[in-house]
Amino acid sequence: MDYLTAKVKEYILSEKLPGRGEGVLVAVSGGPDSVCLLRVLVALKEVFSNRIFVAHLNHKLRGAESDADEQFVRKLCRELEVPGIFRKIDTQTFCREKKLSLEEAARMLRYDFFLKTARAKGLAVVATGHNLDDQAETVLMRLLRGTGTRGLAGIRPVSKRQGIRIIRPLLGTGRAEIVHWLKSNRMTSRSDSSNRSMVFTRNRIRKKIMPLLQQESPALSSHLIRLATSLGEIEEYVQAQAVRHFQKAIIEKKDRMIRIRRGSL
Repeated sequence: MDYLTAKVKEYILSEKLPGRGEGVLVAVSGGPDSVCLLRVLVALKEVFSNRIFVAHLNHKLRGAESDADEQFVRKLCRELEVPGIFRKIDTQTFCREKKLSLEEAARMLRYDFFLKTARAKGLAVVATGHNLDDQAETVLMRLLRGTGTRGLAGIRPVSKRQGIRIIRPLLGTGRAEIVHWLKSNRMTSRSDSSNRSMVFTRNRIRKKIMPLLQQESPALSSHLIRLATSLGEIEEYVQAQAVRHFQKAIIEKKDRMIRIRRGSL
């Protein structure tokens, strides 16, 4: 087992991500992060006895490039002998109808597709390729927009939506590590031209704001990640204590009514 695969395995075990034998729907765009995620999870398939499926959403935003991404993922599924679920959707039209930003519309459609697909396949887990650098960028982006403790906790290793667990096995791995691993193993991936566009907030943070701040604080990414980890642990503790005390305050549950001790609040 190579270094990166072993590293992700340890991260999965430490964060209790997919349970042994659980089916996992892997979100694969064709970019380096998602390709790395899929290949590593396939390599660990025997270790965890997991069933693996791939989900790919063609947003139809980049014409022939989007179609080429889809064909790349289809070919990858055949190579790895993993079943894939593919869908095309007109993101621009959805964006106009709902009066959303393109970033927000694409994200909403992606997660809606992943969750519906997971449920249709009887899966309780969706894996995404968020990495360590995404974490630092997310914390900074939320800080700039204004947020509280929960927002500054950044991307969590596990979150839940509509009863489906969203896991992020690469959250302990940096972007440079991922790219180096793919190149070292002669594994190809797709490059999304929209990642170079300064129209999108995350790209401006990644390409302009982070490099500028790193001139003043070279260890900025590490500081942001450490902040997110600490606040994430605090947030989880506070939430657990709130649930525990609330349960102790309950006197009676009847139909849709709950009676609680007023003094306990």
